Amino acid sequence: MQKEPFAEFPKIKPGSIEYRDYQVNLARVAERESTLVVLSTGLGKTVIAALVAALRLDKYPDSKILFLAPSRPLADQQAKFLRRVVDVPEDSVVCLTGQDGPAVRKEVWKKNKIIVMTPQALQNDLVQGSYGLQDVSLIVYDEA
Repeated sequence: MQKEPFAEFPKIKPGSIEYRDYQVNLARVAERESTLVVLSTGLGKTVIAALVAALRLDKYPDSKILFLAPSRPLADQQAKFLRRVVDVPEDSVVCLTGQDGPAVRKEVWKKNKIIVMTPQALQNDLVQGSYGLQDVSLIVYDEA
């Protein structure tokens, strides 16, 4: 059992996430297999997702992480949190929605590690063949 007050994970900025056993345990399970995490508001589903993202980036450093959020405000909130806690250059965590044009989304997709976007924007881009998901090592569905 960890005695530190903060979670120590590869690719997580030191001191950015308070250590909670259940979050770390769920993250370790979710890193290995598809998982639906159902917790009450405020218990840290986003923290768990960030921990899993960090584990995947550590294991697959050339991969991308995709977070899907149902609205622009939620996508912005997720991106802001991920920039604060995941140890990657802050400008490699981006938020994309339908408000961003298809050409912009395609270019941003190529250049970044963690992409937070709405499912509608992703669906449109996949249908148009703008990019594929072959480089994605994790997809997180917020509000699944």
